[in-house]
Amino acid sequence: MRSRGAVEVGRRVFIRTPARHAFGKRGLHRLEANIQPGNRASIRLVRRGGFRREGFSRRYLKIFGRWRDHERWALTADRRPT
Repeated sequence: MRSRGAVEVGRRVFIRTPARHAFGKRGLHRLEANIQPGNRASIRLVRRGGFRREGFSRRYLKIFGRWRDHERWALTADRRPT
């Protein structure tokens, strides 16, 4: 089991810092993450980072020769992490 410190570092490195750059310097209004439904760690990370689940894409991406379903998650500038 990972420590809470590792989770916080992951959230800062993979969500907060890139979101600040994207919404600040780049002027973007939206970030998206497409995650395979079985990838619980990534879903937990984006959920804790403020992303909202927006949908489900069947056969979204071909990985190792097989089409895989993905969940669509998004974070918008008005809901960005602090």
